[in-house]
Amino acid sequence: MKHSETAGCTQATNAAGATWVVRTHKIEYFKPAFAGDRIVVATWVADFRRVQSLRKYKIMRPADEAVLAEGETNWVFVDAQKGTLRSIPKEVKETFEPLPKEIQVDITES
Repeated sequence: MKHSETAGCTQATNAAGATWVVRTHKIEYFKPAFAGDRIVVATWVADFRRVQSLRKYKIMRPADEAVLAEGETNWVFVDAQKGTLRSIPKEVKETFEPLPKEIQVDITES
Protein backbone atom coordinates (compact mmCIF):
# COMPACT_ATOMS: atom_id res chain seq x y z
CA MET A 1 0.00 0.00 0.00
CA LYS A 2 2.81 2.40 0.84
CA HIS A 3 4.39 1.63 -2.54
CA SER A 4 1.16 2.60 -4.30
CA GLU A 5 0.85 5.82 -2.30
CA THR A 6 4.47 6.83 -2.90
CA ALA A 7 4.18 6.19 -6.64
CA GLY A 8 0.99 8.26 -6.90
CA CYS A 9 -1.22 5.33 -7.85
CA THR A 10 -3.54 5.74 -4.86
CA GLN A 11 -4.13 9.40 -5.65
CA ALA A 12 -4.67 8.73 -9.37
CA THR A 13 -7.08 5.89 -8.57
CA ASN A 14 -9.07 8.05 -6.13
CA ALA A 15 -9.18 10.91 -8.66
CA ALA A 16 -10.63 8.48 -11.20
CA GLY A 17 -13.38 7.53 -8.72
CA ALA A 18 -12.20 3.95 -8.64
CA THR A 19 -10.59 1.32 -6.45
CA TRP A 20 -8.58 -1.87 -6.88
CA VAL A 21 -10.08 -5.25 -5.94
CA VAL A 22 -8.27 -8.59 -5.77
CA ARG A 23 -9.66 -11.01 -8.33
CA THR A 24 -7.24 -13.89 -7.79
CA HIS A 25 -4.26 -14.53 -5.58
CA LYS A 26 -1.83 -17.39 -5.41
CA ILE A 27 1.24 -18.01 -3.33
CA GLU A 28 3.68 -20.89 -3.17
CA TYR A 29 5.60 -21.49 0.04
CA PHE A 30 9.05 -23.06 -0.15
CA LYS A 31 10.65 -22.65 3.29
CA PRO A 32 9.56 -21.32 6.68
CA ALA A 33 10.69 -18.11 8.33
CA PHE A 34 11.37 -18.09 12.05
CA ALA A 35 11.02 -15.52 14.83
CA GLY A 36 13.91 -13.10 14.57
CA ASP A 37 14.61 -13.80 10.88
CA ARG A 38 15.17 -10.76 8.71
CA ILE A 39 13.16 -11.14 5.52
CA VAL A 40 12.94 -9.07 2.36
CA VAL A 41 9.84 -8.76 0.21
CA ALA A 42 10.26 -7.77 -3.43
CA THR A 43 7.10 -6.68 -5.23
CA TRP A 44 6.56 -5.40 -8.74
CA VAL A 45 3.89 -4.73 -11.34
CA ALA A 46 4.19 -7.39 -14.02
CA ASP A 47 1.64 -5.96 -16.44
CA PHE A 48 -1.39 -3.81 -17.09
CA ARG A 49 -4.30 -5.02 -19.21
CA ARG A 50 -7.54 -3.21 -20.00
CA VAL A 51 -9.22 -3.66 -16.57
CA GLN A 52 -6.62 -5.62 -14.61
CA SER A 53 -3.04 -5.62 -13.43
CA LEU A 54 -0.79 -8.41 -12.23
CA ARG A 55 1.52 -7.77 -9.26
CA LYS A 56 4.14 -10.35 -8.28
CA TYR A 57 5.94 -10.95 -4.98
CA LYS A 58 9.04 -12.76 -3.78
CA ILE A 59 9.86 -13.25 -0.11
CA MET A 60 13.51 -13.95 0.73
CA ARG A 61 15.77 -14.47 3.75
CA PRO A 62 19.10 -12.71 3.03
CA ALA A 63 21.07 -14.60 5.71
CA ASP A 64 21.06 -17.82 3.67
CA GLU A 65 19.70 -16.40 0.39
CA ALA A 66 16.65 -18.65 0.74
CA VAL A 67 13.53 -17.96 -1.27
CA LEU A 68 10.73 -18.48 1.23
CA ALA A 69 7.74 -17.83 -1.01
CA GLU A 70 6.61 -16.44 -4.35
CA GLY A 71 3.19 -15.19 -5.27
CA GLU A 72 1.06 -13.04 -7.49
CA THR A 73 -2.15 -11.09 -7.20
CA ASN A 74 -4.41 -10.20 -10.10
CA TRP A 75 -6.10 -6.86 -9.33
CA VAL A 76 -9.12 -5.45 -11.20
CA PHE A 77 -9.97 -1.76 -11.54
CA VAL A 78 -13.48 -1.06 -10.28
CA ASP A 79 -15.73 2.01 -10.34
CA ALA A 80 -16.07 2.94 -6.64
CA GLN A 81 -19.73 4.05 -6.99
CA LYS A 82 -21.12 1.39 -9.32
CA GLY A 83 -18.92 -1.56 -8.36
CA THR A 84 -18.39 -2.39 -12.03
CA LEU A 85 -15.15 -3.06 -13.87
CA ARG A 86 -13.72 -0.16 -15.80
CA SER A 87 -10.73 0.49 -18.01
CA ILE A 88 -7.59 1.59 -16.25
CA PRO A 89 -6.91 5.22 -17.24
CA LYS A 90 -3.46 6.17 -18.51
CA GLU A 91 -2.98 8.44 -15.47
CA VAL A 92 -3.13 5.36 -13.27
CA LYS A 93 -1.00 3.18 -15.58
CA GLU A 94 1.67 5.88 -15.72
CA THR A 95 2.27 5.65 -11.95
CA PHE A 96 3.98 2.24 -12.34
CA GLU A 97 6.13 0.92 -15.12
CA PRO A 98 5.70 -2.84 -15.42
CA LEU A 99 8.97 -4.65 -14.86
CA PRO A 100 10.29 -6.14 -18.13
CA LYS A 101 9.87 -9.92 -18.33
CA GLU A 102 13.62 -10.58 -18.50
CA ILE A 103 14.11 -8.77 -15.16
CA GLN A 104 11.16 -10.67 -13.66
CA VAL A 105 12.89 -13.91 -14.61
CA ASP A 106 16.12 -12.75 -12.93
CA ILE A 107 14.23 -11.94 -9.72
CA THR A 108 12.40 -15.27 -9.80
CA GLU A 109 15.57 -17.28 -10.39
CA SER A 110 17.79 -15.61 -7.78
